[in-house]
Amino acid sequence: MTYIKNPSSIEAKSFRLIQEQIDRDYPGYQFHNEMEESIIKRAIHTSGDFDYLFNLEFSSDILEKLMFIFQNKGKIITDSPLSLNGINKRVLDQLEVSYENLLEHEVIGRELRSDEEERLVTKILSFSDERPTLLALGTASGVLEVLLPHLEKKKTSIQAVLALTTGYSRARMDKELLTESTFPWLRSRGAKGGSTIVVSTINAVLYQLQLVETQDYKRYATPDKESSVDTEASGDYKYQQLNLGAIDTDALTKAMDPSHAAIVSRVITTSADQDYANNLVFSKQVLEAIQSVIRQGGYLFSDTTMVLAGLDTEALDSWGVRYECLVNRPEIFEEAKQKKITRSMAAVEHAAKIEGPKIFVFGNAPTSIFKVLDMVEEGRLHPEAVIGVPVGFVGAAESKQQLHESEIPSIAALGAKGGSGIAASIVNAILEQMKLE
Repeated sequence: MTYIKNPSSIEAKSFRLIQEQIDRDYPGYQFHNEMEESIIKRAIHTSGDFDYLFNLEFSSDILEKLMFIFQNKGKIITDSPLSLNGINKRVLDQLEVSYENLLEHEVIGRELRSDEEERLVTKILSFSDERPTLLALGTASGVLEVLLPHLEKKKTSIQAVLALTTGYSRARMDKELLTESTFPWLRSRGAKGGSTIVVSTINAVLYQLQLVETQDYKRYATPDKESSVDTEASGDYKYQQLNLGAIDTDALTKAMDPSHAAIVSRVITTSADQDYANNLVFSKQVLEAIQSVIRQGGYLFSDTTMVLAGLDTEALDSWGVRYECLVNRPEIFEEAKQKKITRSMAAVEHAAKIEGPKIFVFGNAPTSIFKVLDMVEEGRLHPEAVIGVPVGFVGAAESKQQLHESEIPSIAALGAKGGSGIAASIVNAILEQMKLE
């Protein structure tokens, strides 16, 4: 099987393909500046969703404020473990930028309970750190209404807000409040957003600034292009085509098997993207296979720690499931380097040596799926099931299609869309069903 095995090559090709599709499908579209281009393209790269060309909005001073925070040893506070897990902490540590998460548990696919909301607001208002602080919201809808008056009066150290929450009611209303605010903000219009977009935004700023030289990431903006055209004007028509009303997931899933419908509904709620009603596909008996591994206290291997950060680990622990992302183990680094393959591929090879029933949950790396398919064909791996929802434009669609067509029990998100949050929400939906049985 032939596919790209070098991570930096995969990412570079992805950004080229994104630009080619922009040129083809949205002729004349231009960005205000290089930093904005980097943020928007990385959001598309992370989500597989070109709607972010039109629904990411920037206050006039937000980019300057973000750079100020990162360049002056500031602080980032997030509202979900997934957001905190995904940001490039290695770079932040070198910049002496601190980071903290305010919610103990991931809230993918649901709104905050009133006690969680109150606790979050209280924590935010208690910040009096002298360092400039960025508040990054990806899941906590409903808090800005309470917070904005305090932020505008500069009663905390918070100097900028990423309002990238996902949802159809309170999240949208919350983000609309910012349009009348003088506080520096970056928001996603409408229902879409989420923790992965928080991650992509922060990392895009870090990489674009080149505050720290890294061999892992490069700048993918195109500074040689003219950037004087107003993207607000070019985006208005497309934006009004977006479905911004609350989606009736029952109507979208009424023809589905009820157990499949519950998972699809959870994913749509997580992503605010009804495309998943059509592109999330299930092989026969896959839920039974996954539930069997969980009941046996088997293994769950993921391709990123972001997936693990989004899982209901309390439920997994109650079943005795052993869950791990192997890619950061030192031996995996060494094996990948020696074999000149991705760490995700090396992690699959390592997992194959571990005895016991196992499922793989992939939200990021299509090479993980290709490696599973190769090893199954060679008779060296026998997974009970694979959840394959990697996002991207290089190999992701091909890997998921091949997985779906294989004999491996699987859940796959066909096409470019997917991601760590989607992978976690699928597992959590299955765990929720098992609680109800």
